[in-house]
Amino acid sequence: MADRLEASRLGAGLLTAHPVPGWTDTAIMLGLLVPPYAQAPLRKHPVNNVDIVDKIGVPVLVIYGQYDPGVSDSDVSRFLKQLPTSKAIKYEASGHATFAEEPERFNRDLASFVDQRQDRSRPKQPSGR
Repeated sequence: MADRLEASRLGAGLLTAHPVPGWTDTAIMLGLLVPPYAQAPLRKHPVNNVDIVDKIGVPVLVIYGQYDPGVSDSDVSRFLKQLPTSKAIKYEASGHATFAEEPERFNRDLASFVDQRQDRSRPKQPSGR
């Protein structure tokens, strides 16, 4: 159990660019909830999924942090070229857990993206008479 706790602490520390009061403890506890039998397949999962990007059939919003060790600007650029209806927003002060580090901005950006897509999908109303 001590090894799992230490691994969860290390993993949680990699998720943010700066400490987020309360959130780090939650991330550690959530890490401990993943049972050992499920951890091995998660570790074997490929980090790079570029081979499945072209199978995505909906617009995607990529929100990533400047200090996310798992996402680079070139990765995002390549992704956007494959999915031209998608959008990326880079948070200059965040790491991987942008939703925890900048929750108000994250929620605003997500809501805006969804609202824009909903507006585009609504049928045009005939002009009034």
